[in-house]
Amino acid sequence: MVEACFDKLNLYAEKLAPVSVTFTLPEPSCSAKFFEFFKCPVYFEASTNSLTLSLKSVDEFLTSSNPKLADLNDQVMVEYLAELDQDNLAQRVKATILDQLPSGNVTDESVSRDLYMSARKLQRQLEVPAY
Repeated sequence: MVEACFDKLNLYAEKLAPVSVTFTLPEPSCSAKFFEFFKCPVYFEASTNSLTLSLKSVDEFLTSSNPKLADLNDQVMVEYLAELDQDNLAQRVKATILDQLPSGNVTDESVSRDLYMSARKLQRQLEVPAY
């Protein structure tokens, strides 16, 4: 059963072709297997677990996609965004990033522009602790 799961995962891994992968865990003795599997730079002891994909990979149509699941995900995101406190700058930044994600072009400049402030001012305001 486990082998069948890895076989299926291998099919997707080849199509997705990640740009990089990060793990919060320490580098294991078998780290070469991670590099072999992902076929990209793999970093350990990172601050977050992540899988970075190219814009081309993200835009590719998945034959196994589920339109109902995509619609449900969109609904969850809309509800999440509606619950964010619009007076809280950090939450407004999160909402802006979520809004920009589909474009694949999220930068500090684009986020600050959508919030009507300079990137430097946004950075300074985010450094001030919220009460």
